[in-house]
Amino acid sequence: MARSESIMAQQVATEKNLCPERFWLIVTIYTIGLFLLTSILSLIRHGIFKSSSHDLGIFNQALWQISNGFEPVSSFIGHHILSDHASLWLYVLAIPYSLYKNPETLLLLQALAVGAANIPLALICKKKNLSGIQVSAVLLAYCLYPSVLNISLFDFHPDLLSLPFFFLLFLAHEERKLPIFIISAVAIAATKAVMSLSVAAYGLAILMFEKDRIYGQIALGIGAGWYIFATRWIIPEFSNGGFTIARHLGRFQGLGNSFGQIASNLLFRPYLFFSRIFSNRSLTFLVNLFTPVAYVFFAKQKRITFYAIAIAPTVFIILLSSSKAYVSLSRMYMLPLIPYLMMAVVHYFEYHNAKKSGRHLVLIASICLSIIGFIKFTDAGKVINRLSLTDTSRIQSIHRAIRMTPKDANIYTSDKIAAHMSGRNFIRSIDDENMDEISRFDYILLDKKVPGWRNSKDGNKRISLSAESEKCKELLHTDSIRLFQCPRP
Repeated sequence: MARSESIMAQQVATEKNLCPERFWLIVTIYTIGLFLLTSILSLIRHGIFKSSSHDLGIFNQALWQISNGFEPVSSFIGHHILSDHASLWLYVLAIPYSLYKNPETLLLLQALAVGAANIPLALICKKKNLSGIQVSAVLLAYCLYPSVLNISLFDFHPDLLSLPFFFLLFLAHEERKLPIFIISAVAIAATKAVMSLSVAAYGLAILMFEKDRIYGQIALGIGAGWYIFATRWIIPEFSNGGFTIARHLGRFQGLGNSFGQIASNLLFRPYLFFSRIFSNRSLTFLVNLFTPVAYVFFAKQKRITFYAIAIAPTVFIILLSSSKAYVSLSRMYMLPLIPYLMMAVVHYFEYHNAKKSGRHLVLIASICLSIIGFIKFTDAGKVINRLSLTDTSRIQSIHRAIRMTPKDANIYTSDKIAAHMSGRNFIRSIDDENMDEISRFDYILLDKKVPGWRNSKDGNKRISLSAESEKCKELLHTDSIRLFQCPRP
């Protein structure tokens, strides 16, 4: 009897003090698994011409230009790429991108960052003394959280690179590793200007609730400092004044036409803000946001006010916006919320370990909800369904046309095709309402079946007539596409 109790105690101790071999096996499985899932699905989506010039084409052109020694002036937006979101990460990514200069490389690098976030998240779990199966449950919650995959499938965005650095930031703070903390904060801020607000809010939360002046002031200083520097100097300077933070005001229609008016309305017409925050739209978003990890509400979350401050900038931007894209689980706007949701999952298991009751039921419930949430909210099914409905003759025609166009030629084409041909200095996607002069281009490639995001079949007809009037030579005409070669002026 005593021997049996001793063996059981040893098993419990082994499970609690997770051995390194088992821990790293778990981490490796989830890291590689998520990398493969996101990379395969994003490559499939790109391969069937569902990616777009906005945003994959924009960033691929910038990386191609940087890696070839050109100034990264985007022909899609008409300005230097730093004027878009002040993302310095593009210069870092140019190093691995130079090995294979294609959009697929960006998708693979993005998938690698998303998968690698499992590593620091698992180390946080280990520090909290979670068991092996609990670590697996936390990583499963992250890997199956719908927005993780959905955002990865929505073209390429530098902000996704912040995911591993968020968890590294949290880990460095807990372990009091200041150099890693600083590097992580800078890395997050440098992915996209607005991400620096999340770093600043995290620093403010540290100051308010942990009274940690060193780490709090550093995070607040890096976040606020970079946001001011990026929005007041980098973006206006590299766009020659063409881009400012005010260009985003259109996404908050009804709250004011300027920052001054918005501030005035906040003081004297607060009902404008309350009606938007406390609306069915906001409620639906919050329900969808928390459903895959709803079980965290069944644990005492001691740091709930801490996280409320840390996520405040992101939540208010989302809830106050008038754009449907901001409340979508498939867009990047809610990205900074994901790390804090996963920390709530970690604290959920930590709480039940201290409680020492019902842990197996809690574990099963969390795993089931993660799977249900993934099935209900993920876009994986859409990609697979689109693959089954793919028009192979259209794909073949487009690839044939692409092969017929020189790599240094100026191209005018649909946004879906432009993402594949963006490795050049000048390419534009067709905008039905704001068409370019045909004389600017060497080749015009029209997609007859899928005209494009801002184009239409009528737009294609007008371009065809213009191409013919400009004496452009038709090189290829199929049921799916038309390719014209235009004479140089």
